[in-house]
Amino acid sequence: MTPEAVARTGMYFEEFSVGDEFTTQGRTITDVEVTMWAMFTGETYFVTAGATAVLSNNSTLGLGAVAPLTGPKPFDFEVLGQFNFRF
Repeated sequence: MTPEAVARTGMYFEEFSVGDEFTTQGRTITDVEVTMWAMFTGETYFVTAGATAVLSNNSTLGLGAVAPLTGPKPFDFEVLGQFNFRF
């Protein structure tokens, strides 16, 4: 196929061979498109951290934090603390 025909009709994977070249229309991907794609696919990634400490024989303190990295950000940062006391 000629490069013009490829750009007009497209090709399947099996139709490509080593050394084929063709030019496509240029496009700039913006941050809005990346965010919309993440919302569409559900690809949201978070960074998390946490620690648990034993305070005495019968109590523990746990702390955790999370921040969204990509996709729709329903919050900027979230912290959770939990104190357990066994009696």
